[in-house]
Amino acid sequence: MRMKRLIALPAAMTIAGTGFALMAPAAAADEIQTYSESVPVTCTLDGEAWDEAGDLNVVLGVPESAETGTDLEVYIQELESTFGVWPDQPIAAGDASVTVDLVVGGAAATQDSLTLTGTNPEETAPGGTLEWGDITGSMPLTRPGDLTFGIGSVTVDVQQDRGPSVTVCTPDSSPAIATVTVTGDDQEPTPDPSDPGEEPSPDPSEPGEEPTPEPSESEDPSATPSASPSAPAMPDETDDDEAGDGEGALPVTGAQLSGLVAAGAIAIGGGVAAMVVARKRRASAVTDDQV
Repeated sequence: MRMKRLIALPAAMTIAGTGFALMAPAAAADEIQTYSESVPVTCTLDGEAWDEAGDLNVVLGVPESAETGTDLEVYIQELESTFGVWPDQPIAAGDASVTVDLVVGGAAATQDSLTLTGTNPEETAPGGTLEWGDITGSMPLTRPGDLTFGIGSVTVDVQQDRGPSVTVCTPDSSPAIATVTVTGDDQEPTPDPSDPGEEPSPDPSEPGEEPTPEPSESEDPSATPSASPSAPAMPDETDDDEAGDGEGALPVTGAQLSGLVAAGAIAIGGGVAAMVVARKRRASAVTDDQV
């Protein structure tokens, strides 16, 4: 497991691995009000728990008041925390970054959090002082009322030749440490009518989808008539067969067969007798003539 030197120094010092000190831009310095807070934190280094973090000391700079319809700028003027670095490695410009998440509250709040970010504009020699640029963030103001800020978490990410070092410190509690009074008209009613305007647009699309399954159902009845003509074809053949059987069939019962044979015999016998009688009569007639 690699070892890193973790440095914890007083807030007055700005040395690599520890305290940060910066001021708001000169143009806004007269309007900025500063608020300081020290809170206990729980930290991790590269995802592993670290119990030697101590407290997080923050000096937050915000204007005392602001107007709706503008963007509010928030600054970290001073921050003391502990993070991990490789002390024998330099830190190139832009290879160290800090992220401070603030908890936002109050009647004028339109979001739950605000993220402030900063980087190191210059290279830092091994074991040298790490100097940060501005750590700032902004948010739009649309509601009048009070706007409060508390410390959420601090993340320091340092990239060096021997590898990255990521330290995350989260306070055990996040009390509000700064307040801004927002004045002016409420800007939120303007987007409200646009919301209902978006609702009718999906509505026509939905009914348009409903007729789609209806033609698919019409395909089912088309299959039904196709089956009906095929059904009559079957009975036609059976009728022909039945009709043929009825016309050429003879009785097959014993009684009927016996009667039929007897009738035929009588008919034949009668015919023979008639022929014999005729012959005899004719013979007798010839005899009489001859005589």
